[in-house]
Amino acid sequence: MEALFKERQDAIAAAERILIIGGGPVGMETAGEIAAHYGTTKQVTLVAAKGLMEDPNTPFSDKFKTAIKSKLESVGVTVAVNAGHVDLSQATTNDAGLIVGPATYKWQSGEGEFDLAIPCIGSRIVPPLIAASGWEDKLDGGSLKVNSNLQVDGCDGSVFALGDIAALKETKLAYYAGIQAALTAQNIKAAEAGKPLKAYTLHTQATSMVPVGPNLGAAEMSGMLMGNFPVKMLKGKALFVPPTWAGVGASAALAALK
Repeated sequence: MEALFKERQDAIAAAERILIIGGGPVGMETAGEIAAHYGTTKQVTLVAAKGLMEDPNTPFSDKFKTAIKSKLESVGVTVAVNAGHVDLSQATTNDAGLIVGPATYKWQSGEGEFDLAIPCIGSRIVPPLIAASGWEDKLDGGSLKVNSNLQVDGCDGSVFALGDIAALKETKLAYYAGIQAALTAQNIKAAEAGKPLKAYTLHTQATSMVPVGPNLGAAEMSGMLMGNFPVKMLKGKALFVPPTWAGVGASAALAALK
């Protein structure tokens, strides 16, 4: 893992023209971190096929999207929205998930020359585990259909799905995955004891916090908008990395990377 981190850092440091592909939180945070750290020594461009923060499950407000775009532009990021898909048909990502080397990239509304491209568009490929299981009929847009207890539909109740793999009509957040994990642990114990299972409550309001570097950012939390200071204090400094690693007992491993 340390080698992958170092490979990504070295590739970003060596590139002068960097293309970020994707208008979700990962793409925007990546663009913001690079621009904030390197300043005008890097030309950073973010291309989104549609708008920023386009979540079909819990739509975000235009005010939130405008705030994020403005903050990205304030640190020097060129933002192209509703640009169509970037043509990656001839591109190959390395083990670190990067496309390294000078190349011309084209999208519906333009094109550009870049030394490095960082795809931040997620994946809809059926995981090998699911393909091998014969569960394709249980998929909904690349995710597994689950009931209210997070049990995979059509199974005997012994298989649970949570996090990004679960077809839940809510924003995909690590925080929500943590809630689902805790509930699933309780439900497994309840099932073993022959007790009723508890249902998962969907989060139906748009919620996300997007830092743009360590000092800027915006958030929409259940309809309430927040600006630079709370985002800086809550997430911008370390992107939730320390508590996330601590949650899986990996604080020592994180400390070893510093």
